[in-house]
Amino acid sequence: MRSHNAGWGGALLLLLACWSVGSEAHTRSSSHSFWQSGDSGAVVRMVIPQRELTRLGLNPAHPAYRSEAAALLQDGLRLHDAHGPCRAEAALLPELRDGDLIHRWQLHCQGTPTHVEQRLFANSEVAHSHIASLQRDAAAPDTAILTRNAHTWHWSAEHTTETGAAPKGVTAFFGLGVIHILTGWDHVVFLLALIVVASRLREVVILASGFTVGHSLTLALAVLDIARPASGAVEAFIALSIVLVALDSAVRQDAGVRRLAVPTTAALLLLAALSPVMPWLVVAGIVLATISYMGLSARDTAQGATLRLTLTAAFGLFHGFGFAGILNDMALPPESRVLALLGFNLGVETGQLLLLALAWPLLRAANRIRLPLAPAMTASAAGMGIYWYALRLFG
Repeated sequence: MRSHNAGWGGALLLLLACWSVGSEAHTRSSSHSFWQSGDSGAVVRMVIPQRELTRLGLNPAHPAYRSEAAALLQDGLRLHDAHGPCRAEAALLPELRDGDLIHRWQLHCQGTPTHVEQRLFANSEVAHSHIASLQRDAAAPDTAILTRNAHTWHWSAEHTTETGAAPKGVTAFFGLGVIHILTGWDHVVFLLALIVVASRLREVVILASGFTVGHSLTLALAVLDIARPASGAVEAFIALSIVLVALDSAVRQDAGVRRLAVPTTAALLLLAALSPVMPWLVVAGIVLATISYMGLSARDTAQGATLRLTLTAAFGLFHGFGFAGILNDMALPPESRVLALLGFNLGVETGQLLLLALAWPLLRAANRIRLPLAPAMTASAAGMGIYWYALRLFG
C-alpha cells in the first residue's frame, strides 16, 4: 500500500510541479542598465529581454513596438536631481538583438543627478530585478540591484540607508546570488533530488560541499573570462544532471526501479541525437556523460560516499557556468569582477544553506511518519528534468 500511495503522490506532484514551473526553469525577471554620469545629466544604455516586455503588454509584432518600448523604458527608469525627474531624450529607436531589446537615451538635468528610480514592474505581479551599473568620472564603477521594495538608488553616500534604497556594491551582488539560486528552479530541484535519499546530516553536508566546490570553480572561471562554454550546452547538461541524479535517488529508494534506468537512458540519448540545435560535439558529450554516470552509479554501494561526492562535484561544474550567466550578461569591467564574484558566490552559498536547512528537517519528519515525500519528490524531479532537457535540446 505504501508503494502504491507513493506512486500516486509522485505522479500528482509531478503534474503540479510541471504546471506551476512552466516552460522554463529560469523564471526570474531581470534587466540591466549602464549609466555614464556627468555634472548635468547622464547617458544610459538599457538591456531587457523582449519576453519581459510582453509581460508589460507590448506586442513585438505591432508596428509601433519599438517606439512604445522606448517610451515605457524611459518612464520606468528615471533619473532625478534636486528639482525632480530629469528630461529624457532618445536619438534612435531601440535595437533588437538575440532576443533582447537594447535602448540608449540621454537625460538632461537642471542640477547634479542625485538618484535613479526603477518602476518598470511596479503595477505587475512579476518579481523584477534591475541591475544598474554606474560609471562616474574616473571613479571605479558601482553597481546596485533595484527591485519593487528597493526601487531607488541614491548616487550620494549619505542616502544609502534610506527606506526603499537599493543595496550596492558587494551587498548588491550578495543579494543577487541569494535570489538567483532560490528562484532558479533547476538548481533547487537538483539539490532536492540530491539530498532526498541522504540518511544523515553529515551526508547532506558532504554532498552540498561537493556541489559547492564544483560550481564555485566554474563560476569563477566564467566571470573572470577564463572559460565560457556555450550557454545552450550548459543548460542542457544542467537539466540532464537533474534526471540522472533523480534516477540514482530512485534506485537507492527502490532497487526495482533499476529496470527503468536503461529505457530512460536510451530515451535521453535519443533526444540528444535528434536535437537540431546542439552541435555534434555537445551531443557526444551528453552521450558520454550519461553512459559514464549510469555505469558508475550501478557500481556504487551504500559505502560509496566518495564516488557520489565526486559525481556531485562534477555536476556542480555545469551549474557554476549556469550561475555565471547573469553576471556575464552585465558586461562588468575587469576591475569590478572580483568583488562581484565574491558577493554573488557568497549569496549563492547562503541561499543554498537556507534551502537545505528548510528541506532536510521536512524530509526527516516525513520519513518518521512514513509519508512518501521522498518518492514523490524524486518522481517530480525526474519529470521536470526530462521536460527541461527536451525543451533545451529542441530550443
